[in-house]
Amino acid sequence: MSVDRRIVLLACAASLFLNSPIGSQEPDYEVLTRLKAHIPPLSNSPGDRLPLLIWQTPDLPMGIDNNSVSTTQAVYLDRGMLPLCNNCGSPAMAKEYLPIFQYWKSKNVPICILPQGWLQAPFAGPANRLRMEHKAPAVQAPDFECAAAMLEIARETKHSGEIMETLAFLKKSEIPLKLLLVDFESGLYLRNQFEEKAHVAQAAVETSQCPRCVGEFGQATPLTAAPFSRIADRTRASITRSILTDPARTIYPDLQIGNYFAWPIHRLPPVKDHFPA
Repeated sequence: MSVDRRIVLLACAASLFLNSPIGSQEPDYEVLTRLKAHIPPLSNSPGDRLPLLIWQTPDLPMGIDNNSVSTTQAVYLDRGMLPLCNNCGSPAMAKEYLPIFQYWKSKNVPICILPQGWLQAPFAGPANRLRMEHKAPAVQAPDFECAAAMLEIARETKHSGEIMETLAFLKKSEIPLKLLLVDFESGLYLRNQFEEKAHVAQAAVETSQCPRCVGEFGQATPLTAAPFSRIADRTRASITRSILTDPARTIYPDLQIGNYFAWPIHRLPPVKDHFPA
């Protein structure tokens, strides 16, 4: 098993162990008790390795609400874990999370965050979902998103300004951000069964019939699954670069940026009749 897959499986196992009952929206500090009871502190130095990154569910205690940042975060850090601070997607929320980042910095922990929604926001909501439908004669349905429309939205959005403002605040606060993870599930997300051949092949047909896509990508003949997957992948990569990667690196030139998902595209052996993007 590859290192990537071991990390993913460990993260999933930790998340399942830590989470409170489904539906809980308040921090559950019993999590820390269970954690200390079942997982001992690290016996060796982590060196320059990344911590085990934990998805921050609403019930995961962070120590902000009861002024216990240092004692709460110490439970995670002592065991080689690091919550991803999913909520810090705006300058106001980054300010709220600043005590956590300052504590991590004091412990020389590589600072990794996943600001939820940074790439999804421009493509979420009813109006944007409607705009991402193909032009006739292609089928106009939410299941078949228009890559050309997504590029138009990306060119028009001002969302990268809020991203830069948030990162500029962290930089001014002397937070040495090391790794930024993104969660980009909105638009041409060929995963979680949407990468299966039947869906991708139909999406390819609709793309071939959409005048906007034909004008953008020059596809005069019907697409098949594999070429459409490449169009989707290139579209998402272009959007990631224009909205997030390039603006972020004007603030943090050496910032490492990655995607948070279970199956890294093109880094595992291809699965027959699956076309992820």
